[in-house]
Amino acid sequence: EWDARMFEIYGWKVAPPDHAAFLAMVLEADRPLIENDWGRVMSGPADFEYVFRIKRPDGAVRSIRAVGTVQRDATGAAEWITGINEDVTEAHERTVALGDLNERLQLALRASGFGIWEFYLKDNRLEWDERLFAIYGLSRQELGGSIDVFRSCVLPDDRAAMDLAFAGLMEGRAVESLEFRIRRRSDGAERVIEANGYLLRDEAGAPVRLVGMNRDITKQKETEAKHRQVEEQLFQSQKLETLGTLAGGIAHDFNNLLTGMLGFSELSQDALPPDHQARRYLDHVIGGGLRARDLVKRLLLFARRGPEPKREPVQLEQLVTETLPLLSATLPAAISIQSESVTGAGRVMGDAGQLQQALMNLVVNAAHAIGSRPGLITLRVRPTELGGAEKAPGGPGPYACLEVTDTGCGMDEATQARIFDPFFTTKKQGEGSGLGLSIVHGIVREHRGLIRVRSAPGQGTTFEIVLPVTHEAPVVVAPPPAGGRELEGTGRRVLVVDDEESVRLLTRALLLRAGFRVEVHANAESAARMFAAAPADFAIVLTDLSMPGRSGAELIRELRALRPELPAVLMSGDHDPYIRTAGPEAKDVILLSKPFSTGGLFAALRRGLDTGLARHSE
Repeated sequence: EWDARMFEIYGWKVAPPDHAAFLAMVLEADRPLIENDWGRVMSGPADFEYVFRIKRPDGAVRSIRAVGTVQRDATGAAEWITGINEDVTEAHERTVALGDLNERLQLALRASGFGIWEFYLKDNRLEWDERLFAIYGLSRQELGGSIDVFRSCVLPDDRAAMDLAFAGLMEGRAVESLEFRIRRRSDGAERVIEANGYLLRDEAGAPVRLVGMNRDITKQKETEAKHRQVEEQLFQSQKLETLGTLAGGIAHDFNNLLTGMLGFSELSQDALPPDHQARRYLDHVIGGGLRARDLVKRLLLFARRGPEPKREPVQLEQLVTETLPLLSATLPAAISIQSESVTGAGRVMGDAGQLQQALMNLVVNAAHAIGSRPGLITLRVRPTELGGAEKAPGGPGPYACLEVTDTGCGMDEATQARIFDPFFTTKKQGEGSGLGLSIVHGIVREHRGLIRVRSAPGQGTTFEIVLPVTHEAPVVVAPPPAGGRELEGTGRRVLVVDDEESVRLLTRALLLRAGFRVEVHANAESAARMFAAAPADFAIVLTDLSMPGRSGAELIRELRALRPELPAVLMSGDHDPYIRTAGPEAKDVILLSKPFSTGGLFAALRRGLDTGLARHSE
C-alpha cells in the first residue's frame, strides 16, 4: 500500500500488484542490493536503509532512499513491513559529483606532488596526508602528530625562516610560497620543499587550525640551476664576443700607429752614425714598439682574429712532455710541477704553438696564485666527455682534456665570473696585463673546444681545456723562409694606397730609398683613376685593407679588371675579415701584417714581384 506521495515519486497511478512488479522498476544494477537486503531483514535485523535507482514510466531515472522496519508476530515471523521512500536524486547527484570532484582533486594533487597538512591549534596536533609521509620519509607512527618531529627534519640553516613563517601564520598572515630544505628520514637525502599555509577561523573569528601544502621541488631546482648555468655560459660567450670585436677594432688602429713609429725609428737609426747617442734612445723606442706589437697580437688572438693557426694532429701528452722542462726552469724554486698524464687520450687537431702558449699561460697563472710559499702544479692529460648542459663547437665527442691544477689561493665565484675578461687581473699594478686567461680562452674557442674552471677560496684551482679528438695522422710542416731588408727597385713604379698618413710617408720613404718610383694615395678612388690612365706602368700595388669608401680588396679587384696579372700586397693590422670572406679573386694576393718592419715590407714586395714575373712569363 502506498500513500499519494509514493505515487508521485514513482510516476504510477496505481501501486504495483506485487513485489516482483516493483523490482522491475529498479535498475538492473541495483536489484541485488534490494534483494539481498530484503532477505536479510526477513530473517535478521528488523531495520533497513539503502539507496537505489528506478526508471519511471515516463523514462526518468530517479534515486530513491528507502528506510523501514519489519513487524513480527508473537512467533517472530515477519508480519508486515512499513517504511518511507524519499526522492533523493538531486542530493545523490551532488554527492556523486562531489565524490568525482574529490577524486579529481586527489589526482591533481598527486600529479603536482603536493601533500596536505593541517595543524589543530587546540591540541597542537599535526596531521599529514599519505603524500607528505612519502616526501619526508616518515611513517605515521614516527610523526605522531608532533610538529617538533617535523621541525627536526628541516635543515638547521633553514629553521629560522620556517619558524618566522609559522609565526606569521599564527598572526593570520598567509604564506604564499616558502622554500626550505629537509633531510629525508628514510634515506638521509637532502630535498628542497616548497610550502604554503593559511589560518582558518571559526564563526566567531577565533583561530581554529592551520592548513597548507608541501611539495618536493628538488628536481625543479636542479633543472633551474642547469638552465642558469647555460644562460651564464651564453652571456659570458656573448660578452667575450663583443669584447673580441672591440679588441679587433682597437688592434687595427693601433697597428697603423705602430707601423709609423717603428718604421720611422728604423729610418732614423739608419740615418745616424753608428756611434751616435740617439741610436740608443731609438733602441728604447723600437723596443717599446715591439712590446706594444706583441700586446696587439695578444688582443687579436683573444678576439680570434689573428693569423689563421696551423691545423695538424697534436698529441697533448707529448706537448706536456716537451713543455715541462721549460716550465720547470722558469718557476720559483718553492713551486714544484709534475705530470700525471693518462695514455690513450688521443690527438687533437690544432696549432701546437698556440696550445703550448695556452698551457704556459695557465701554469704562469697557477704560479702567481701560489705566490712565494711552497706549492704544487699538476698537469694531466686524460680522455673526457661533456655533461648534459655543456656544449662545445667540436660536437658530441670524444674529447681530450688538458688539466692544470694548483694548490694556490683559489678564487671566489665573483672572480671566476671575470677571469676571462681582457685586462681583468687580481695581481698588483704592474705585475700583469690581465690578458693571459683571455688569450687562453681565445685559443680554446679557436680550436673548437671549451674551458672549465673549478675553484674555491683556499682550495686551489683547476683549469680544464677540453678539445675534440681527431683520428688524423700527424704531419710535418716546414717553416716559410724569412725575407731580408734589401731590395732593388730599379726604377719600377709602385702604387701605395693607405688612409693613414704616417704609413704612406714611411712606405714612400722606404721604397724611394730602395730605388722604386712611388705614387701614394689616401683613398682608393684617386688611386684607381691614376692606375686607369696607365695600367701597364705599375709594377705592383701596395694597399691598406680597411679604408673609407672602397676597401683595399675591392680596389685590387678593380685594378685587376684592367690588368689581371697585376701583383698586389694587402696591408692590415687585422686580415681576419678578408681571410674569412675572400673568394677566388684573392689568388696571389700577398698579405702584409701591420706593423711591419723594413725586412717584412721588402719580403712581401719580393714575393709579389716574383709572382707577377712568373705569371707574365707564362
